[in-house]
Amino acid sequence: MVSYGDFFVHTLNVAIKIKGKSGFCCFYTALFLISLMSMKIWTILISSFLLFFGSPQEVPHTTIEKAMKSNDAKTIVALGKEKIVLQILGKEGAFNHTQAETILNDFFVKKPKGDFNFNFKGKENAENVVLSVGTYVVNKENFRCSFQFRTEKSVSKMESLIIEKQ
Repeated sequence: MVSYGDFFVHTLNVAIKIKGKSGFCCFYTALFLISLMSMKIWTILISSFLLFFGSPQEVPHTTIEKAMKSNDAKTIVALGKEKIVLQILGKEGAFNHTQAETILNDFFVKKPKGDFNFNFKGKENAENVVLSVGTYVVNKENFRCSFQFRTEKSVSKMESLIIEKQ
């Protein structure tokens, strides 16, 4: 395979051999080849950027931990898909963000100012699903919190949240 450098040198040699306006021909040929090489460089840069920033987004465990500790239902629900499957102390179903936030806020009103830590931070499987499990502790009561995320188009969104008493 011929490299751009070899092709560039060969084209310059051919351009110099052309009689008449060889200086102009050489100049325009050089500009053309430089533009080809810069297009290759831009292609490499853009591809690298897309690979780096286009990679699947990680599950925001730190954000969830902070939101659970501060009883911030809005932040947790904002991590979800349009419809989030919730199972929280007897309330169960697929809810839009407004409904999900209300249900999660209701839980936090009943069980305020707890401590939260993840026990298990899952990794993405073949179906692009991540399951992470944590414990919310308040007034000597432990609640198991299971968060299921799915990655679609390089974005992880929460599909379900289950909070159950242990």
